[in-house]
Amino acid sequence: MVTEASPHSWLKGQRIKLLFVMLFALPLAGVELYDYAVHYPRADWELKSGRVIMRAMASTHLGIKRPLLTVRIDGTDTAVFASLGGSGINDVPGRVTFYYSGDPTREVLLREETSPLWIGLFFLVLPPAGLWLITRFLARAPA
Repeated sequence: MVTEASPHSWLKGQRIKLLFVMLFALPLAGVELYDYAVHYPRADWELKSGRVIMRAMASTHLGIKRPLLTVRIDGTDTAVFASLGGSGINDVPGRVTFYYSGDPTREVLLREETSPLWIGLFFLVLPPAGLWLITRFLARAPA
């Protein structure tokens, strides 16, 4: 005797996994959106270009390892740094453009870097989407 599976039967065992993902999505959204707010270029920042002179992995104040680039500004001896969030250390080309505040001790924002805004928005939308999925399909799935 062959029984026909419900089109949503694959979701039945996924309820705990979905709840687990939703539990961690909001704090991750907060971290990424905070990173975006802190490093968003202000109107008085200049658009500069430069050459990557060093690529390294560095630990943040939370102990998380992130790619760190050191960039020499074209036409000067000034070196600035950029801490990458979503981009890999080797994904960024040797020549970069970036927003520079004028303070070499402050992190610059590379135009070639993945914006934390999109990552933050994804994690912000994930819990409501997961709840919709659970209520729409799992709650009505036949036993």
